[in-house]
Amino acid sequence: MAMMSRLISAGAHLLKHRLFHWNVCGQSLISVNWNCVLCLRTYPFPKCPMSMLSTVCSLLDEKNIVLVGAPCAGMTTVGIFLGQMTGLPVIDINDLLKRTWHMSVTQKLQQIGDELFLQEEGEILQGFSTTRSIIALTGSNPLHPQSMYHMKKNGIVVYLDVPLVELLERHEGMKVDHIVGLRPGVPMQEILQSRQQFYHKWYDIRVLCQYGDTA
Repeated sequence: MAMMSRLISAGAHLLKHRLFHWNVCGQSLISVNWNCVLCLRTYPFPKCPMSMLSTVCSLLDEKNIVLVGAPCAGMTTVGIFLGQMTGLPVIDINDLLKRTWHMSVTQKLQQIGDELFLQEEGEILQGFSTTRSIIALTGSNPLHPQSMYHMKKNGIVVYLDVPLVELLERHEGMKVDHIVGLRPGVPMQEILQSRQQFYHKWYDIRVLCQYGDTA
């Protein structure tokens, strides 16, 4: 509760500065380079008073919170948690893709291949609009520039920066099979490293998810 109060009171300070570093209870470092404020931790908050939640939501104005990150970074999980915390609707782009294609993302990727998949995925995102929502993007959305420009027009892009070693462990455990570029002979580590430039290009807020890191 005390941390929530500190986060809210820091809002005015954040809105006046273009670059700000925020250490949340030693759990994650939030780097902000936009005129916004976002409250986020890597584990559940206690139940918050309505006055605090309304303050958080008012600072967002009509913008969306757009979560980006590598495959297995936890965009969907964090999105659900933020939705519960703020009362904002949560939209998982993977679900949107499945409804549009009438098949799983894995099936679509296998059917049309990497290049066409990125194109069609990007076109769907470009045609999607909403306000005051939590949007969990796919790991490959940031590879399509036009769709990301569209998202940033009315969104605060939050990059969940999970350490490479942890991403590899999660991928091994979750057996995710709908990753663009994943094929025999191409190490997962190589794919993740090549994508970092895109995640860094688009974010407004970067959350360093390694516990205890205050670098």
